[in-house]
Amino acid sequence: MEAFSCNGFSGINILALLGDKHLGILQCVNFTTTIKRPTDNRMTPPPSHSTGFVREKVVVAGNLIFKTLDRSILTLSDWPECKVPSFDIALKAIDEYGAVATMKIVRVGIMNSSYGVNVDEIKCGHKYTFLADELTSWELQ
Repeated sequence: MEAFSCNGFSGINILALLGDKHLGILQCVNFTTTIKRPTDNRMTPPPSHSTGFVREKVVVAGNLIFKTLDRSILTLSDWPECKVPSFDIALKAIDEYGAVATMKIVRVGIMNSSYGVNVDEIKCGHKYTFLADELTSWELQ
């Protein structure tokens, strides 16, 4: 039997990416996943051309905070904040021994935005709520 091991990571880089374009660095991201089930709580019968059962849709929703300098990162792009195309959020964790793990939140769509200032920590940030199409698991590289 193989011994179980895991890595602890003390820091994570969080980047917003639109294809190859770097949109910005995020200070924070949090999300929930919900399985959207039919009201009768059974699996949906398959379409006539498929085999098996159709899985319920997984909904990924959450909040993210972009690191803010003198203006919103999204206003530096070519789109107004309310019309930014879907983008991916890439998370990359690295520990002091060189272990690397990555995950992605795929096709993030901005739903709402807000702005906040914290005088105790001398920071400000643009906070956005989002819906996403997919979430990948952490993968050790």
